[in-house]
Amino acid sequence: AVKSFIADVRERKFPGEEHSFR
Repeated sequence: AVKSFIADVRERKFPGEEHSFR
């Protein structure tokens, strides 16, 4: 899904901040 894609990209750019991104 789109959210999963964005979360994956965010995690790649900022590892460990995926939870903060949400």
